[in-house]
Amino acid sequence: LRHSQQWRIDFASEGSDADSGLLRAVATMPAQPLDMLVWMGNVPVVQVDAISLLCRTSRTDNSLPVHFCPSWWRSSGKVAQRTGTLLSLHLLPKWDSVSNAVRTTRKPLCTVSAFVQLIAGLSRIANSRRSAWRQQRPVRIWEVGANLGDCTLAAAAILRSGPSPRRLVGALFEPTGDTAAAARRSVMTSGLDQQLQVFELALGREPRPRRKIHVPRGYSAEATFVDDATAPHWQEVAAAWSAPMETIDRLLCDNSTLGAIACSQGGPPVLDVLKIHVQGYELEACTEKS
Repeated sequence: LRHSQQWRIDFASEGSDADSGLLRAVATMPAQPLDMLVWMGNVPVVQVDAISLLCRTSRTDNSLPVHFCPSWWRSSGKVAQRTGTLLSLHLLPKWDSVSNAVRTTRKPLCTVSAFVQLIAGLSRIANSRRSAWRQQRPVRIWEVGANLGDCTLAAAAILRSGPSPRRLVGALFEPTGDTAAAARRSVMTSGLDQQLQVFELALGREPRPRRKIHVPRGYSAEATFVDDATAPHWQEVAAAWSAPMETIDRLLCDNSTLGAIACSQGGPPVLDVLKIHVQGYELEACTEKS
């Protein structure tokens, strides 16, 4: 099924006559109803279950081995423990690859297998009867290039659930304004506003008042400092944002930069997890100019 710029439909089908008729009816629909159907499909808020990253649920499948699924979730019938993993994810109300994936699968989009397995391990340790780790300080995490924040939101929801909840605190750094705003709304509506903060910032080698970020249309997760016109989806006009750039060290140690992320006595606070996904600029994000 191919849609031309002139709103003409070229139709091809190998299905039954009934299937062909239905497809043909949709395909020959005028432009305005098609626009309405697309708009209705771009739902801005979706409820997902964070545990679907680790476990097979009634609504989602999972490719991880069964031992990554917490035993308390498999065996518990307590509704409170299971509903603690629910999240209200705010998406971009338009065609966007990440938003579309969440809308379709009804699960957080966190494809970094090592991170997902780490969260599974933390949950398993926290709920171990012999673990003294349960009584220690919160897990501290920063996510740089957080996009909609799926990974850290899911981690916080998983760790707050189970018979021995573990508190996760942290910061999500996302330089594109509409995506950062959506992540901030997700934090609020998922009841994690006392644990997570979203900052509209880019991180790099040196501080800058503003740095321009190019966003290919429909691919918010591929925002980059470089206007890469060689990629197919960059052929359309891309959106451009600008955001302040900071360094990791300044954010850890300079109280005036971000009051919520301050040095403790004797040095900066420990970061347990630093997750960076910034389209090839990872070294720049974690390397100081000096």
